[in-house]
Amino acid sequence: MTIPVNILILDDSSVLVEIIEHEPALNHIVCITHIVDNKNDYNKYLENQEPDVILSDYDLPSLDSFEALSIARGYYAKVPFIFVSGNLCGDLEMEALRNGATDCIYRDCLKKLGLVVLRAIVENRNRKMLESLEGLAEDVTERSLVEERIRKINSEYELIFSSIVSVIIGVSCGDIITHWNPYAEELFGIAAGDIVGRVFSELGFDWSWERVYMAIADCVVTNEPVRLDDLSFNRRDGKIIILGLTINPLKRSTSDDIEGFIILGRDLTQRRLLESQLIQARKLEAVGQLASGVAHEINTPIQYIGDNLNFVRDSFLKLGVMKEVMDWCFGQIESASKTGNILGKYLGDESREEVNFLMSEIPAAIDEALEGVERVAKIVRSMKQFSHPSQEEKRPADINRAVGSTVIISRNEWKYVAEVEERYDPDLPPVLCFEAELNQVILNIIMNAVDAIKDAVEAGLIQKGLIGIATRRNDRWAEIEISDNGTGIPEDLQGRIFDPFFTTKDVGKGTGQGLAISYSIISQKHAGFLSFSSTPGIGTKFLIQLPLEDS
Repeated sequence: MTIPVNILILDDSSVLVEIIEHEPALNHIVCITHIVDNKNDYNKYLENQEPDVILSDYDLPSLDSFEALSIARGYYAKVPFIFVSGNLCGDLEMEALRNGATDCIYRDCLKKLGLVVLRAIVENRNRKMLESLEGLAEDVTERSLVEERIRKINSEYELIFSSIVSVIIGVSCGDIITHWNPYAEELFGIAAGDIVGRVFSELGFDWSWERVYMAIADCVVTNEPVRLDDLSFNRRDGKIIILGLTINPLKRSTSDDIEGFIILGRDLTQRRLLESQLIQARKLEAVGQLASGVAHEINTPIQYIGDNLNFVRDSFLKLGVMKEVMDWCFGQIESASKTGNILGKYLGDESREEVNFLMSEIPAAIDEALEGVERVAKIVRSMKQFSHPSQEEKRPADINRAVGSTVIISRNEWKYVAEVEERYDPDLPPVLCFEAELNQVILNIIMNAVDAIKDAVEAGLIQKGLIGIATRRNDRWAEIEISDNGTGIPEDLQGRIFDPFFTTKDVGKGTGQGLAISYSIISQKHAGFLSFSSTPGIGTKFLIQLPLEDS
């Protein structure tokens, strides 16, 4: 049962009464207000009952405010007494507090009045409860034990409350926040003092309020805890957090009515990122298996095509020698008139021109075919290289070859919108790395460069893009630089591009996982660095740094 709170107000207007009646922080409390404006009525009220708190206008026309404070202390030494004034200077405020006033509120700060009154009520109730406990103690020793036990219980409660690595939010039936633990402060970036006593629905959180209140409604109907998974929350600093909430009904016993709700929450962001990485890894593994199979199927016919073309080329060289002999024989036989006429009919100038044409064009056609075969074979080798299964430990890898293979694999994505300029350091030593994961990082960055270039072309900033790829050694680091002349990254978004689930692409075109996964691969799995510089409208440059010695 809720115990009503008696608030005595000394004022010649009803302003303070209206504020108290409409104060959100006091919605969950039954407040009974009584207003007096003269000394007689003030004394009569105090003679009959003890108020829970006294609010006094400092500028009362019929009663000196300090006298009113003295009268209150004559009746009840510890009842909270709060001055409300618009012209209470610092010296008078200090004098009021020295004479026993609980607090002083300026009229231009009345939005804090509800919280000040709520605090005074709670402290007064706690004081009375402690005094009643003190009355139960038979002697000083027992009183000390009771006080110590209370302090210990409160201390343990605070320790447990502050140590739980989960969000704990208490909400009353009046939709007022009553509890906000330290982990909630850390996760949401809002201090408890700034949020306790406020209306829950008016917090302005950037999340799906419809889902939250549907879960609360289910909790009321079923009288059971309700889970709410994967609730996306945009924090004030721009970071996206994935939350898992459980709405629990707050009751003193199973038969009592619900007095409010306890919302327990966990940060699922890292877990969802790991799950998405696992899904992505499985997808890449499936693609890798497919690429390996395709490479195996293509390699065999390409091999015998190459062998046959080599045979045709070698045979054609022999045919050339035979042609020279035939030309010499033809010249010798042509001197005989009859025989020459017969041979001239079948081996005249037109036939010889055709043979000469074939002799000049067929070698070029064969060379072009062999070049195409070599190009396909190079793609096959790159597919094998890119789809190599993930390793359990780092192995030395040729970074130049790994980057080159990824460029070839992604050629179909960039060849229509950009040129790729490759500069590889021939003296770069092998680097200990997880080659498959490194290929994935390079591919992610190239694909982002392609998207940025496409946007720049559509916006008319450039006619055709340029992707620059270079490797080099820098002291004890192997560096891979990938640059583009695309649209660049807006300055206000540059601090967020490595955040999980953050993307600047349209819905359905980006998951916000590529660069977050890439950053994790380079920094955590390779003890390296992934950084970037970008100028909006000019382009972006990514730099991958890998240690040359495994630390």
